[in-house]
Amino acid sequence: MTNPLDAALRRHFIKDELALTWFMTLFRFVLAFILFFIFGGVIEFNWVLVALFVAGMFWTLPLYFYFKAVEFEEPSRVALFTQMIPIFVLLIASVFIGEELSRPQFFAFALILLGGAVAAFKRINKKWHFSQAFPLIILAAFFWAVSDVMFKYFAAEFPDFTSAFLLYFIGAGLPAVLIIFFPKKSKEILKPYKTLSLKGWLLTTLSLSAGVAGSAFFTYALTLGKASLTAVIIGLQPLFAFALGWIFSLFIKEVEPESVKFTDIVFKLLALFLILLGLFYLSV
Repeated sequence: MTNPLDAALRRHFIKDELALTWFMTLFRFVLAFILFFIFGGVIEFNWVLVALFVAGMFWTLPLYFYFKAVEFEEPSRVALFTQMIPIFVLLIASVFIGEELSRPQFFAFALILLGGAVAAFKRINKKWHFSQAFPLIILAAFFWAVSDVMFKYFAAEFPDFTSAFLLYFIGAGLPAVLIIFFPKKSKEILKPYKTLSLKGWLLTTLSLSAGVAGSAFFTYALTLGKASLTAVIIGLQPLFAFALGWIFSLFIKEVEPESVKFTDIVFKLLALFLILLGLFYLSV
């Protein structure tokens, strides 16, 4: 849901990736404190708490690269690029929390990378181009993977998921709070929101709600099994991004329908096939 909605927000309502990153991050910070006081909990300052804060920051800071990518790239392609996350998750998990790598998983790396590369090529005005969004999402994917592995490892130190997730959420919002130490930059960031239309606020609310719900389900899943296996399910994301983007475009004019040219569809399907095949081998 968030992929097509975020693209519409970045292209038509808030044309500044830093401002979007700040607001999405601040929302998580405020929501985390509200939920923390509702559900209760005791904060004991220690290295595990700091680690969860850092994991949370690694979750939200890469949003800057993500919003920059959706400015000029189709949401389904961006979703295909994010399938690089399991590669980084598995490599990081194998190094730091001892998850073992099998031969099929090494083969999976090649398939997923190939799928991402195929998705990055597109034909514009009879010329082939390599998507500028690809390196941006690769960079974001690395930090998201670090965040996933850190949360899985350090959440085990808490008696329940809720306490760990809310502290992780607070950490995710810390970068937004730190911006107050830069008054000039704060004014620039706030400027787009002072004139944001009601429709813009509604889309922002919808994207935030979907994003927070998805994050909560995903991080909970991380506590139930291997980090690498949990990351595999995001292979379905490009299909949802394409389908929901098409549905949203029927009701929201700012959500632009994606290209249905034969070459674009073929390349996306081939990329999805390679990535899903790679994700299958990754879970072996």
